[in-house]
Amino acid sequence: MKQIKLLLFATLFLFTAVSCSSNDDDRNDNANNSIVGTWEFDKSTDFTLVIKSNNETFNSVLKEYVIADRIFGEQSFTFNANGSYSSVMRFAEDREEETGNGTYTHKDNILTLIVEEDDDESPESASAMVKDNVLTLTADMSAEFKSEAFLSDIYYECSEKLKDVDKNTLEIQQAAYIFKYKRK
Repeated sequence: MKQIKLLLFATLFLFTAVSCSSNDDDRNDNANNSIVGTWEFDKSTDFTLVIKSNNETFNSVLKEYVIADRIFGEQSFTFNANGSYSSVMRFAEDREEETGNGTYTHKDNILTLIVEEDDDESPESASAMVKDNVLTLTADMSAEFKSEAFLSDIYYECSEKLKDVDKNTLEIQQAAYIFKYKRK
């Protein structure tokens, strides 16, 4: 559940909407740039992972690991005007589909999600960019990837590939997910 919550949070990490204006052109732009609606993502065409550390082997192994094992293949979000949302994540063929729902607020360019059936019930907040019916999310994952738990997982899962990478001297400067969702 924690990994799904982290994926959900990372997915939603940067949502921004354009503020309203009074002329008709701006109203049309705002309809195209509103978060309300259904958004679809496909990992094969709409995902980029940026990794910068002091070790190129680690960068390359981490990219393989994250793309293969930690990122869903497809996802859709539906944000409703009444403040509710739902999501569906489809993983690789050998993993199950995950669904989620809850409520959201979108104020001052900050999107806050409250996930139903979440054990700790703490809201997740993010900011985002919506332009021309494309929702671009950039999630800073540096803190997550620097955590001892994450590093232990990747060193365990990829021990052979990382055998020459000293975890004690590893320095991660940047780790970010970049997602592009298209309005359905």
